[in-house]
Amino acid sequence: MSWLTAEKVFIQPDTDHWCRIPESDDLIATCRALNRTTDCVSMVKHLSIPKERYDDGCQTSWKFSNCRRYNNISTDFRELLVNNSVTIGCDHGWEYDTSQYISTVIHEFDLVCDRYYLNALMTSLHMAGYMCGNIVFGPLSDKIGRMKVFMIAIILFEVCTLIEALAPNLVVFAVFRFGAAIALHGGFLTSFVLMTEAVGPSKRTYVGVILFLFYSCGYMAFALIGYLIREWRYLLLVISLPGVLFLSYWWIIPESARWLLAVGDIRRAERILKKTARMNRKSIPDDVFPAREVEEDVKKPVDQNDNKSGCKRVRVGDIFRFKTTRKRCLIMFYAGYVYRLFH
Repeated sequence: MSWLTAEKVFIQPDTDHWCRIPESDDLIATCRALNRTTDCVSMVKHLSIPKERYDDGCQTSWKFSNCRRYNNISTDFRELLVNNSVTIGCDHGWEYDTSQYISTVIHEFDLVCDRYYLNALMTSLHMAGYMCGNIVFGPLSDKIGRMKVFMIAIILFEVCTLIEALAPNLVVFAVFRFGAAIALHGGFLTSFVLMTEAVGPSKRTYVGVILFLFYSCGYMAFALIGYLIREWRYLLLVISLPGVLFLSYWWIIPESARWLLAVGDIRRAERILKKTARMNRKSIPDDVFPAREVEEDVKKPVDQNDNKSGCKRVRVGDIFRFKTTRKRCLIMFYAGYVYRLFH
């Protein structure tokens, strides 16, 4: 997950850009023919792109304009020197500095100048996908099981990311980036719950620390991947395809025994717990799951407001009914907001 969380740094970075000049090739050729200077590219840029004053709070500097160019562009250098006074917008698109990144989403779809807000919108959609993933996949995992939802999230994520990497336009990119974010965070939430339910309460803190230890290692490894792969489409493919390996977990990791007990599937939970005990060289007393009581529990009528295990059904809004859960949720909401704001 850490790779996909940090991908924006490498696929949507801010790079220097300036207006594309249709006559630039002819101007450079004329400059070289006249032997005006040893650096004709820089000379043409000076004659066709105005400079603007930038104040970053610490110092003032003059830089080439990102969104304006001179109106009267001619292959005659004398006309350029005389007529360069009126500026217009970048009516022929932009050129980008590719010294650090060969291609980015911003380069591909021209998310600069009057289209700059679309870049911020892509980030907002990505964060909205995280929120929707929590809302959708959380209750779904309570209904159909942790492992089923985890597999659905992996498949959805791989499909969305593949289409995102091959997107022919910005709309397709935005839609499937949103879908990938839903699957990514939904799958992460489900896997975290699955991990914590596999251990006792005293070990859950350690499990969470170990999980985010690997998360941090992924961040560090991603820096090297981003350095080696400078094209955003290839980068998306490289960091997403390893997720296919997680599909093998269907045959490796069992369903959460706690969830099975909660929904009344006691026989299956018994098989998983006994297998887990054998792997850990432990033993479970035979009278923990007596067959007679299991059969009676299965046949017992269930109230409409109860689940199969006899527990009262709860709703999302119930967490705000009690002071402790309400306080903890509000703290988590605030912490999550601040983390995303400064991340």
